[in-house]
Amino acid sequence: MHGTSAGSLRPSPFLVHSEFSFVRKTASFKIFKTWTTHADCRPFLLNIWKKQVVGSGMHRLQIKLLRVKDVFRVWNKSVFSDVQRQVTLAKEEVECIQALIDVEGLDTSLYCFDCDATS
Repeated sequence: MHGTSAGSLRPSPFLVHSEFSFVRKTASFKIFKTWTTHADCRPFLLNIWKKQVVGSGMHRLQIKLLRVKDVFRVWNKSVFSDVQRQVTLAKEEVECIQALIDVEGLDTSLYCFDCDATS
């Protein structure tokens, strides 16, 4: 150790910063209007809600809402499937029909297809 004394060799502190986190953010739960108009929605909801929960009023409410959220997520996927995919397919169908109308002109069958696809 040429030119340095043993006392001047100290560890240098450094700062480690990480943006990585294991904390999962839960997505908000939304109720869709189409659920409320479905024939099975009300009986389905009442069946979940009537299940007994023990605890204070707020605890019972919290548990019931969590049950509704969990069950409705599964029900939504089984009943309504992938809504975004359905919307994309419907838009593609309308575009295809309108392209046919542009090429072939509007006839009765294309008009009916267009009405059905846009409703």
